[in-house]
Amino acid sequence: MLQCATAGLIFSAAVFTGCLTMDWVSTAPGVEHYPHHRYWNMFRIKGKKEQTYSQIYKDMCLRGQAKFVAGMCISPLCKYYFYGKCKGYEIIFYGSLIGILCTVLGVTLQCVGTSCLCSSNSRSVSMGFLIGLLGVVLNIVAGPLFLMMVKSGIDYINVYGIYPFPAPDMGFIAWLVAVMAVVPSAICACCYNTAVQWEAKEAESDEGSEESD
Repeated sequence: MLQCATAGLIFSAAVFTGCLTMDWVSTAPGVEHYPHHRYWNMFRIKGKKEQTYSQIYKDMCLRGQAKFVAGMCISPLCKYYFYGKCKGYEIIFYGSLIGILCTVLGVTLQCVGTSCLCSSNSRSVSMGFLIGLLGVVLNIVAGPLFLMMVKSGIDYINVYGIYPFPAPDMGFIAWLVAVMAVVPSAICACCYNTAVQWEAKEAESDEGSEESD
């Protein structure tokens, strides 16, 4: 069981590291007139310069506000920045926060669950299995949830203009492999939990038989 627990922790660390890789999704140079490569991950976007989603969200809002005329956003360029990019990147920013929170919480729960699985107490093992399983689920949903928010944000931007949607890249594939590798450790934990519960019931049954004798 220790080997399974260790593997689970290693893969959990790989999942978190995968979130840091720059090329989760990307757009090639020249797409929609953007002259440079653009890379995205759960924390930031890198194009001509590297920015967090919080920074680019605030920057787009300020650019839009600077184009107000008499307190109103009238021009197409103002609408593109203020209603499109500002609101679109707000969606992506919150998607980033949700994805990071799910990943951090998922990895933490897996670590807690793993420590419980190493206990000799059957109740602790059961609790550890459930906690670890919840961590696995959070890790699995974090990436797709973030990418869904990215799509929603860019779709919102494209209501007011044309903005390229990034395609999955090697970083996302690496993260996906790490997440899928967590699943066998969860199955191993499930089998171990079942075995421990069965042994506990057998022990109780034997004690009951001895008392009746």
